[in-house]
Amino acid sequence: MDNLVQEALSLYNFNNPTLQFIRHNENMTYKVVDGEQSYALRIHKPVEGFSLSIYDVDNERKKQIESEMNILDFLSGNPYKLIQKPVINKKGDLVSVLSDGSPVTVLKWIEGNDLNKSDISEATAMKIGYLIAWLHQKSDSLINHLKIKNTNHEINRYRYDQQLLKKVEEQIIIAVSKDQIKKEHESIILNTLRIIEKRMDELESVPDMKGFVHADLSPSNLIVSDKEIAPIDFSLSGYGYFYMDIGMILSNYNDHETRVSIKKGYEDIMGIEIPVCYIDAFFSLGVLLFIACQHDKASKEDWFNSAVVRWCSTIFTPIIEGKPVSI
Repeated sequence: MDNLVQEALSLYNFNNPTLQFIRHNENMTYKVVDGEQSYALRIHKPVEGFSLSIYDVDNERKKQIESEMNILDFLSGNPYKLIQKPVINKKGDLVSVLSDGSPVTVLKWIEGNDLNKSDISEATAMKIGYLIAWLHQKSDSLINHLKIKNTNHEINRYRYDQQLLKKVEEQIIIAVSKDQIKKEHESIILNTLRIIEKRMDELESVPDMKGFVHADLSPSNLIVSDKEIAPIDFSLSGYGYFYMDIGMILSNYNDHETRVSIKKGYEDIMGIEIPVCYIDAFFSLGVLLFIACQHDKASKEDWFNSAVVRWCSTIFTPIIEGKPVSI
């Protein structure tokens, strides 16, 4: 891996860079300090056991990453929001490719602390809701921007829809066949997918329910900098149902008041009230996407089996029975 990192650094106009490893999930991420400037270096090479196969983009990976960089370039142009700005390589491109075929991107670093789960005030929770609303309000102009950037007028992003649910189902069945998930939990999980599909179908008949979604707003992807909350890591962003971002962010917080405040912040800006049944559907989808992408890796960990039991008893079964889960 050291050779890959050194090759990646050589493609950019760094003078005397120092590296700090941050994490390895869907990307290998490093902090690069070069003089007085800091950057995020990402080698788009998933950790072993992390699969993006449910998104069917293996042959379009570079295009997906280019569209992500175009998203950040567009959003970072707003002077009132803190968004990571893409950095071009020595050739003037937003995406580099290493000798092993791995794409590389560099972004300007945002100084601050990620939004850990145990330190969320009501005001901060409301700001999370405001931020998600702002992203969704930018949806139409952002999607049009991506179409203009692409000669085929496609947005080249992940799609969070009923077709994706079928891919998730396939991965659940594979995980059961490998005894990573117990057979007794299979029907519970598959019935939960049916509920999510039903909610998606219902939203199809409601105007303005779909558009650009971040799709990965975990606390580690929200940075507090000078009292402003900045979203990072748009690598899984795409086209889906707006309520998905709300349901998935709520799944990261156990505190009821925090969940209520995030929801209220979003509703205040958007001028709507979100039925809890839709939040619950996407709340559970966040967990199921994690399982679908990471079951090979996570099943090797001691906590995974007990986590599946907990998810079935506290999230999936109540949703099937029509009981509220998130709020």
